[in-house]
Amino acid sequence: AFSPLLPPQSSCLVGRPTLVLDLDETLIHSTPYLLSACYPHTRVGGNKAGVVPTDFTFRIGRTLYHVAKRPGLDEFLEKASKW
Repeated sequence: AFSPLLPPQSSCLVGRPTLVLDLDETLIHSTPYLLSACYPHTRVGGNKAGVVPTDFTFRIGRTLYHVAKRPGLDEFLEKASKW
């Protein structure tokens, strides 16, 4: 028997599509290293030239993670919210 993965839609949303997205590596990139201009797979040493500004940081235990939104994320979310 089929078991739904999502709860039933609320009455005000019935018939509207549900979009499920993967957060990490699709919408954002997070790393415990400063992001270089060549992210996602390079890290920056002591020289901060070429560091990509992070959109936010968060800490898990003693590790500080740097998070950057993927290019075009804000525009994508704006358009998707109008479906």
